[in-house]
Amino acid sequence: MFMLNSQSSEIPHSGEVRRNPLPRIGQESINLESSASLTESEGVDVPLVSTQEIANLLVHGDLLLSSGNAASALRLYRQAIESETEQGTTDVTYRLALCAEALGDYPEALARYQAVTDLNAGGVLQEYALLGEARILDQLGHTAAALGVLQRWVLSRKAAHHLSPRVTGDALYLLSHIAAIAVMGRSESRIWHPEVVCPPQRSFDPNRYLPQVEPVPVMVSDLCPVGIHVIHQLAESSPETVTLSGRLARTTVPRVISELSQEAGWVVEWSQPVGDVVRTSTVALDFQEQTANLILDWLLAPHGIAWEFDDGRLRIVAEHELTSEQQEERRWQRAERALLAALLWNPDHVDTPAGYLLLGNLSYFRGHFQSSQRHYEHVLRSFPRSPVQPEAWFNLAKVELAEQNLEKAAHALQGAMDASRGQPLESAALLLAGQTALKRNLPQDATRPLMRGVTVTRDDDLRALSLLALATAHLLNNQPERANVALMESRDLLQTQPYRDRAAFLAGLARYRSATTPSRKERDGLALISATSHLSNDSELGLAHVMLKAEALEEIGLRHLAIPLIEQSITEAPPSQLREHLALRLADLLMESNDDERAEALLLRAINDPTTEGSHITLMRLAELYFQQQQIDQVETSCLKLLGHDLSPQMRVRALELLGRVYASRGDRERAVLCFAGTMPQ
Repeated sequence: MFMLNSQSSEIPHSGEVRRNPLPRIGQESINLESSASLTESEGVDVPLVSTQEIANLLVHGDLLLSSGNAASALRLYRQAIESETEQGTTDVTYRLALCAEALGDYPEALARYQAVTDLNAGGVLQEYALLGEARILDQLGHTAAALGVLQRWVLSRKAAHHLSPRVTGDALYLLSHIAAIAVMGRSESRIWHPEVVCPPQRSFDPNRYLPQVEPVPVMVSDLCPVGIHVIHQLAESSPETVTLSGRLARTTVPRVISELSQEAGWVVEWSQPVGDVVRTSTVALDFQEQTANLILDWLLAPHGIAWEFDDGRLRIVAEHELTSEQQEERRWQRAERALLAALLWNPDHVDTPAGYLLLGNLSYFRGHFQSSQRHYEHVLRSFPRSPVQPEAWFNLAKVELAEQNLEKAAHALQGAMDASRGQPLESAALLLAGQTALKRNLPQDATRPLMRGVTVTRDDDLRALSLLALATAHLLNNQPERANVALMESRDLLQTQPYRDRAAFLAGLARYRSATTPSRKERDGLALISATSHLSNDSELGLAHVMLKAEALEEIGLRHLAIPLIEQSITEAPPSQLREHLALRLADLLMESNDDERAEALLLRAINDPTTEGSHITLMRLAELYFQQQQIDQVETSCLKLLGHDLSPQMRVRALELLGRVYASRGDRERAVLCFAGTMPQ
């Protein structure tokens, strides 16, 4: 097994695992020895089998394992394990490891894989087993150890590639996946949060890792000479633009760095702490057509060392010498370089769509929304049948939501819902689709996805959020009875924090609007006042929540509290149809409170705002305000300006009626009659 530093490797030895198993994850482990005891207790004899019988058992077991029946395959492999041949033992042990991994017994699988690497050193099964080791170590949370196993395919992958190019591709993509997830964190849960995007869903398919016959390669024609050599280099190039090949027997890391920099024409500067760390660290290299930045990453990162390049000078520093921001930036860069290297090496691999999805996720976490959007759209356009289609649609919607492109976000969420039917991701997509419809001031369009989300979700948080959003949509649609029914579906869940205060407000407003007698109206109104006083802002619903709270304050006679609530909310919110709607509602409240000066200033700001889409409605409100103030000339100017645009029939009639009232107040009956008749006077 290749190790960057055999003296300080973090990869546990198989013998250690058997004596002190790693913590078990997921379901209860399947004890293979107890399976044998169970077979004996049932009275089934396990005789010694011939080579042909072993082959038959393996074929039948492989068929069962490929079809997902790992437990039945395990029984057949147990019958074949009695073979006395070393090769037979290796083949069966590897398949027992696959069964253990499929059944969730990760410590047992790790021990079996490590046994195979000891029995088949230098063979194809060793490559399969090492890949299995890395998968299990990653599942058990040993990220550094998993990367330590996989880096052999970067620094010394030549022999592995000749033994099994397919496994080499799997290893490079797994390495880049682990490196990316290590910096982003495992965020499979709560993916509906704005700061979280969905990673590619990893599932174990044993059929993908069953040994297959590999083509016999030619191992002489493409041997690179001993040493490190530049294949391609631009003038005044940096490590990411220098392509190298290298073949070195085991030597120290400083010597490798020295030869690499000398070949590229760079000056190397070592900080004092670094020299003490890597002076005795050794490595063997055997690679072709690899960029210098990736080679530097995998030579230095396992030792906690980073590199910087500026104007032909390569500076090697310990990570603790950098600021926390610099350390974080380098971790992100290493993960991105690993993904790009895997995509460049094998662009037709089955995991290529997942690689582009992870590149988009890396860009999203760093706030580079345009870059992440390009990667997600590339997945959707170039890999229309890939298994990561739901995640690509969902994450694209997250980008559009972050950019406040609500209409495009709704389209992407529809794609996510269509592609993720029956998957856990569907519930999150349904919730976001409903919330986005509310933010677009389309509560009638929000009810359908939210009702389905309540039905299909198995997550309590998703169910609670879907119920709250559904009740909000019903109330905005003036359907308080339906809102009350939705809230009563999961009363016990909504009585807990952080949902209790919002549920109490929505239930109180639903009861208040449904009240039919004065006494009940008064009682429910007092309860609604109490619930409103304890209500905080709802970040999931944004301005939709503000609008509903403002309506409630108006209805219970607290208009003076609704005005500052709306004013503060529209000041902090990005442009949207709902913000324009709230601005008009605020103007109405100010006019009803005889605060015409503030109402006029608000409407003028909205008209002059280039992001405002509903300027016609705003101009109409301003003309009505001028008429209320008896500023007849201003009313005429505003109405004529408004009628010069392409208006809806309702808006045109409204503007002509107001203009007719202006002419009537002046005694110009002929023009007034034309306006009231729906004709624009000349």
